[in-house]
Amino acid sequence: MKKNIFFLFAALLTGGLLVSCSSDDTDDEKSYGGYEKKNYRLEVQANNGVGTRTLIYDANQNTITPSWTEGEEVGVHTFYEDDGYLTPIHLGFVKSNHTGNPTTLVGDIPQLSGYKNIQKGSQLIFTFPNSSQSGGDFNYYDGQDGTLETIASNFDYASATAEVEDFLKEPEGDKLYIQLKGGNHLNFINHTSITAFSFKDEEGNTLVPATFMISGQGLVKEYNVITDEYQCFLGANEEPSAENGKCLTVPVVNELKTIYVAMLNKNSQKTTYTLYLSARKEGSSELLSYKCRMSANLQPGKYYSTTVKMKKVKNWSDAI
Repeated sequence: MKKNIFFLFAALLTGGLLVSCSSDDTDDEKSYGGYEKKNYRLEVQANNGVGTRTLIYDANQNTITPSWTEGEEVGVHTFYEDDGYLTPIHLGFVKSNHTGNPTTLVGDIPQLSGYKNIQKGSQLIFTFPNSSQSGGDFNYYDGQDGTLETIASNFDYASATAEVEDFLKEPEGDKLYIQLKGGNHLNFINHTSITAFSFKDEEGNTLVPATFMISGQGLVKEYNVITDEYQCFLGANEEPSAENGKCLTVPVVNELKTIYVAMLNKNSQKTTYTLYLSARKEGSSELLSYKCRMSANLQPGKYYSTTVKMKKVKNWSDAI
């Protein structure tokens, strides 16, 4: 919706945006060197793989190493002006052609008609994971299950930008190769923090979580929309669920003792978070409720690991 503030895409624009205000097709001779418009061919090297799908956790070093996976898709977007608004549009996607770091992203981008088409000077935004939408429900943080695999596949949001410098005709065929300003190389910026949580009660017993919730000022629901935050205020009889307030809720799978949670705080400063936990003591089947507050400065692209001491409560509204 136009009222949404796509602050990520706006912030990524570093130069002037060339927009045609005409509803007619741009002149082929001027914009495309006289070639018949068909498809664009795009090949770019992703130099570092930061914020990509494969995240390898090294328990000895307590680090996460990112790498590309063959076949994973990166969305390609641009902007056009619509009634005074800069509207993002999804052009297509490019694919990683091999596993490793770096990799080459390759794909065909269809040409669009009129003022929506890209041209020399157009800004391209590359987003991971790929989506057919340019802003909206594809970039929520809801739907996590506590595993690093799910975060890596669906929530490790990253992007890169580039400017179209020229179009080069394919030696044999009907495609135009997109040439990017400064060379066809991309460096991806990560927009998510990842935190590994382990839990103990006040007696030092290890807790096995069933449902985890977190609430905090500035904790956004979507990484490129700043209007909605995960903040919940649970009363005495409310059970942990995504419907109660705007907590980031993680139903945990497979009896995990350590869970991974992807988050983004728009304020990038130290914030006090309220944590709610339904869990059982290790070796027990009884599910109990726990609560605590935690102060942290969660920075995009950073990995954190923490063990949290939780206080047992009867109701979520109990003071801690």
